[in-house]
Amino acid sequence: KQWYQRRVAITAGGYNSHLAETIAINRDIGDKRHPQCKNGGWPSDLPRASVIFCFHNENLVVLLRSIYSVLMRTPPELLADIIVVDDCSTSEHPDIKKPLDDMVALMGPKVKVLRLD
Repeated sequence: KQWYQRRVAITAGGYNSHLAETIAINRDIGDKRHPQCKNGGWPSDLPRASVIFCFHNENLVVLLRSIYSVLMRTPPELLADIIVVDDCSTSEHPDIKKPLDDMVALMGPKVKVLRLD
């Protein structure tokens, strides 16, 4: 039975969703930048960026971890907003609707959800 549950979890999302749910949303991923990028030296007047996440029936924890990662690792002055686009998730995944809206409401005004029907 345990093997079957793992197999279903992997097949449903293309990854091990059970394992993904055990990883902290604010996990430390280390600094993966090239050594020269760690010293700065870029222009101080860089344009602000918008980050767009498009998803369909995504695992809530995986999606939240991605959003949180951008919020925590992007200098606030460079992040215009994060737009999370729900591309017609089905009622088979009810955990992605209201729980996502509730969590995004806690993340501040830079994060917005757009739902396509």
